[in-house]
Amino acid sequence: AGEATVERRVRAVLRGEAIGVDVPVVVRSATQWHELVASDPFADVRKDGRLHSVLLCSEPIDPSALPAATGGERLVARDRELHLWCPRGTRDSALLSALGSRPASPRGVTTVRNWNTVEKLSAMLAEAR
Repeated sequence: AGEATVERRVRAVLRGEAIGVDVPVVVRSATQWHELVASDPFADVRKDGRLHSVLLCSEPIDPSALPAATGGERLVARDRELHLWCPRGTRDSALLSALGSRPASPRGVTTVRNWNTVEKLSAMLAEAR
């Protein structure tokens, strides 16, 4: 099934009686997820996956909407992914805070995962093959 179909199906399950929440969903195929991991822009600096976050967007990123990275933080934009390097952590990240007020994909849905989670999901997808 295509992304739109999978998104509708997942949202229906989440809205169902057992879970009962209506939340937006961002979909990636296993191939897309593995490509995201293989093209890691921070492999050269990352020692702690909690400091590297990936913002996944349902729509392409608008580069003109992106805030400037400052204070050692780094930002790498790809078609529908935004990689953030926050060397002092995400809790007090000026970059994440700025993205909250200036969304990278203003028309779409976004969700954020740290690199540890990204790698765990990649391993789970590999095992499922």
